[in-house]
Amino acid sequence: MLSKLPLLFLFPFTALLSQTTSQAPQPTQSGVTLRARTQLVVVDVVVTDKGQNPVRNLKASDFTLLESGRPQQIKSFEEHTGQSAKSPVATLPVNPPGIFSNYSSALTNDAVNVLLVDTLNTPVTDQIYLHDQFRKYLKTAKPGAPMAIFGLTTKLLFLQSFTSDPELLKAAIDKNISHSPLIGRVTGGNTLQSADEMSEIVATSGLGADPAQAAMMQQVVADLKQFDAQQTSFQSQLRAKYTLDAINQLARYLSGIPGRKNLIWFSGSFPLDVLPDGSINDPFTVVASSEAEYRETTNLLTRAQVAVYPIDARGATTSPNMDVSQSTAIYVDDPKRFNADEVKYHLTAAAENMTMFRMADDSGGHAFLNTNDLVDAVNKATAAGSHYYTLTYSPNDSNWNGNFRKIQVKLQQSGLNLAYRHGYFADDPDSP
Repeated sequence: MLSKLPLLFLFPFTALLSQTTSQAPQPTQSGVTLRARTQLVVVDVVVTDKGQNPVRNLKASDFTLLESGRPQQIKSFEEHTGQSAKSPVATLPVNPPGIFSNYSSALTNDAVNVLLVDTLNTPVTDQIYLHDQFRKYLKTAKPGAPMAIFGLTTKLLFLQSFTSDPELLKAAIDKNISHSPLIGRVTGGNTLQSADEMSEIVATSGLGADPAQAAMMQQVVADLKQFDAQQTSFQSQLRAKYTLDAINQLARYLSGIPGRKNLIWFSGSFPLDVLPDGSINDPFTVVASSEAEYRETTNLLTRAQVAVYPIDARGATTSPNMDVSQSTAIYVDDPKRFNADEVKYHLTAAAENMTMFRMADDSGGHAFLNTNDLVDAVNKATAAGSHYYTLTYSPNDSNWNGNFRKIQVKLQQSGLNLAYRHGYFADDPDSP
């Protein structure tokens, strides 16, 4: 996170002192003002041992900080040890009748936890499991720890402001959030879409006996596959846009709250980049990228001091191609189709997981994938995000050219795990 610290110097600012007040000359003021400015980079570092327990009582001298391989001087250092009984809670202001405020109370000394329930990228059946897990979490949650809840459909929804009341949190998670029409139950499955259905019709009706008819039907099937792939790509692009826009809004809102914010994001994830599809005639027509939008999102998260903890709400996932709910008839006459569907599933799953890993890595959080114990994932995310060290430094390189600058944090003690954001884009802070 970059912040401006203006230093103002006025001269001349001293006057000769006299023995009597009446003889003291009036100080003269010059119209010349010198301004100096420095950019501070804020890095939150979570340090844990092999058992994922927080490591306490480290000193600034234990850390080595580098930017683009060059050592940086640590300007300030602070250890945050999580919520304590003495942590003050901001109280809601008392407004006169008829006056309303969007002010949210939150702890002023500790990290703030925010839950994002993503129904845009989470299948409906997995949302039911997510709600059950969240109710289980509330029964074991640390008392007195406030949390805010947001929802994500095709827009960001504010479900509950910061509160530690389990009944209010439970009511917020039980609110009827419409699910997204842009995602199905599984990724990369062999559900019979229009092209597959047409292939079965051709195979069972005998239309392929005539070579001319067979060629025509093959072209129709190829065109349908092309259309299906382009439609799927378009839906993925919409999901990426809606999701990044919502996280941008959330980052701007959280920037008004001081200190670190932990965004616990329940989602089925989404791919930032849509790769070529080798099963269609023109595989590059479906290619799309959201890298420019993603860069804006990471910059906003950095400035708002938000660490993202994505949790895959689908739990442990396996290939759906041999699931009993899927049709395997298409593999009887086309054995190569099974291998193609398997490759497509693994590529899509890897792209989705990569998004979660990148979002966590770029913000200093941690991604929880392929786990059915969502309660444990939330507990680990809140515990890790509540015990951290804040380091700041002023970069030696003052050339704000928009390039990515890599941040490295090292410890003298070995065998410890460090989680922090690994860089930032050096955009000009004076640019619009």
